[in-house]
Amino acid sequence: MQTKLQLELLGSLKRARVGSSGFSLMELLIVVAIVGVLSALSLPKLLQARAAVRAGAVIGQELGLAKECATWVLSGGVGVAPASAVGRVCNLSSMSRYEGSWGEFGPVSTGLRCLQVSNWGGVAVTISVSTRGELTCTIGGPRS
Repeated sequence: MQTKLQLELLGSLKRARVGSSGFSLMELLIVVAIVGVLSALSLPKLLQARAAVRAGAVIGQELGLAKECATWVLSGGVGVAPASAVGRVCNLSSMSRYEGSWGEFGPVSTGLRCLQVSNWGGVAVTISVSTRGELTCTIGGPRS
């Protein structure tokens, strides 16, 4: 008698497990829809953050080169004139310009800062070094 009862209990457990073997198609579709909506909402912020990081990198690189040039100009041209990787050379006789662009990532809508200049948009930066070693910065549209 006990074995018959045990067999019936095992049979009922087996039938209970067969009915709950995974997620239904509707549940999976709902999860996919939620993930799609969340990713669609976060994609613009991700692209904006990427452009801001690129803008910061370009401004930092050009500002570093310009500061090196200004230091060389203020020292009276002692040593070798600093040059950038793209062939711009710092000189004592005329204004030196350092330009960079992050246009392929689009304009940045967050605050950009270069020296004392703050701007809420732009795709390029121009930093000028005068013959007296003074630095000026402009953030704006595409460079020409």
